[in-house]
This record gives sequence, structure tokens and C-alpha cells, in this order.
Amino acid sequence: MILLSLALLTSVSLAAHRDNSEPRPTKARSSVLVRHLGQIRGQISTLEQTLLDRKHLQKNARNDLKKILKLLKLQHTERELGKKRMQELESTVAEMESRKNFLTHKIKQQQKSIRNCLIALESSNRVGPEATNQAGRENSQLLHLSD
Repeated sequence: MILLSLALLTSVSLAAHRDNSEPRPTKARSSVLVRHLGQIRGQISTLEQTLLDRKHLQKNARNDLKKILKLLKLQHTERELGKKRMQELESTVAEMESRKNFLTHKIKQQQKSIRNCLIALESSNRVGPEATNQAGRENSQLLHLSD
């Protein structure tokens, strides 16, 4: 029975270790979550190793059961913290994607403005000074329309 419980706990623990990345909107909160996750993982590892070392001693079954219950509770806490961390990371990624889109739009606007200025400069170089004033007015109108 103890061996079956150990096998079950080990597989649950391994699955929980694979599923524990969470988001972080703030560095302080994130470091607290990461530190807390590390402590829980350390406790889990210690308890798992203790259970494996003592599995052949039947007289300690009661103590082992208490440790198994504590291990289950710690694994549950680890999963919950992992979910919170994942939500924080997803939020951060969404925020960064939004900012990327905003910056891409601003860059395109600046490129368009620079292109129009270069066109005006090129056309002023091709024609005489009287056409330069006309080209400047046209470019000014184009810039106002593009905004």
C-alpha cells in the first residue's frame, strides 16, 4: 500500500513540476512567488526522499501517512501558485504584444512622414525655386491629410 501511494505521489509530483510557470506583473511579487515555489519544491523533494528511504519500515506507517498528507497539501499549493504565475506571465505577454502593435503603428507613421519629406525634397531639387514653394505647400497638405 505504501509503495502504491509513493508511486502515485511521485507521478503527481512530476506532473506538478512540469505545470508550474506563472505570470508576473511586478518583479517583487514574482520573486516572492518564485521563492515560495522553490521552498515548496524543496520540501516536496525532502519528503519524497524521506518516504523512499523509509518505505521498508512498516512500523513508521503512521508517520509516513502524515507525511503523505502533508506532501499532497504542498503539491496542491504548488499547483495553485503555478497557475497564478502562468496568469501573470500571460498578462505580461498580452501587455507586451499591445505595446509592440502601438510602436509598430507609430513607426509606420514616422516612415510615411519621412517618405513625404524626401519626395518634397527630391521634387524641389528637380525644379527651380518658384516650384519649390508650390511643392512645399503640396507636401504640407499631404502631411495634414496623412495624419
